[in-house]
Amino acid sequence: EYLPGESWLFDIFGSIILCFEAKDKKENIKLDILPKYSKFSLVSEFSAFSDDAKNELVRMQRQYNPAKNYIERIVWNYLNNSISRHNKNLPAQNYSEIVEMVDKMKTLPNYIFLCGRIDSLCYKMSIINYCLTHNTIYKLSESSQILRITSNIIGSIRLDNPRERKMILLAPFICNSNHTEYYPKIEYNTYSLPISELRVSDMINVLDILIHISESEGSFQKSFRDILEHAICHMRLFSIFRSYKSFEIMCVRLVKKYKPAALLWTLRYIKSSKVNRNNVLNEICFLWLSYACINTPYNLEVISHLYKNIDPLKITDMYIEYIANRKGMNFNRILMVLEEGKGWLCLEANAESMAKYERMKNHFKNCDMYAAPGSSLTNPIII
Repeated sequence: EYLPGESWLFDIFGSIILCFEAKDKKENIKLDILPKYSKFSLVSEFSAFSDDAKNELVRMQRQYNPAKNYIERIVWNYLNNSISRHNKNLPAQNYSEIVEMVDKMKTLPNYIFLCGRIDSLCYKMSIINYCLTHNTIYKLSESSQILRITSNIIGSIRLDNPRERKMILLAPFICNSNHTEYYPKIEYNTYSLPISELRVSDMINVLDILIHISESEGSFQKSFRDILEHAICHMRLFSIFRSYKSFEIMCVRLVKKYKPAALLWTLRYIKSSKVNRNNVLNEICFLWLSYACINTPYNLEVISHLYKNIDPLKITDMYIEYIANRKGMNFNRILMVLEEGKGWLCLEANAESMAKYERMKNHFKNCDMYAAPGSSLTNPIII
């Protein structure tokens, strides 16, 4: 059916059931075409039902086994099929599963419908995050099947529901500024979100997703630039990066995925951007250097990149006390690592380099004096 739309254009609406099958996987997906948006859903034969209902079906199945006549055999088959659908094993709905199907998605986008339940909010989140975050360098064409599928997926969620809106749109829209061209009808501006919808914890989660999904170092860099454009990064950059989780994301996982050069680029970009207000990068690097030294084994190249971006003359006594009270610090170990890495850190054998090295050591000695007894316990991870 169709109805006249704006400017005498016709809006088509209706529904169609699509069957997707590959090897031993099969799904029937219903596409509802509505005047304002379209949405995917599983057809009723695949809908879930409660354990109580399943138990009742099992009880009824026993009554018809063995079947005494043709009618009872039909009933038994129906019950058996219903129970089988309830016990259907679904693939894990996480980013690892999505990334593994990347090659198949490039040539067969419909494979999306066979890798998880399209009616699952978590699976929808995984798909949108992957499609918009995996590669942000090249724009999707208007005729892209992936773009049409993701448009329909977004159209199937309740954008007026804050939880669903954040789960599906927040991270991919922050990481990919092209979303305004991909989905021009969706009014969701991440640059003007209220504090209740964009918190420090949300930004840490965005970084976590970016490192996990980004396809290349170039893709990571473009998304990282988009992330730093948000006002919360200008106001609360230290709060975003001060947690141990943020250090692990940027100095462990990023380095492991793209080598230490990726961390060096990140530090240089922050240093040259407007977010480096009041030289906040200096304090971030000092804290990250502390974390880097207490890990086992430590990475001297990571330590060197952090060390070079610190001006010990701008580290205040108040900040030293703050570092001293951070949980998990071991300042004796930090001093030992700095001594062992002296050859890396004092690259220039001159008075200025040696003076910086001595000031850094003194700062950590002062941290040890401020630290509360028994606070030097660590839970090291591998870099």
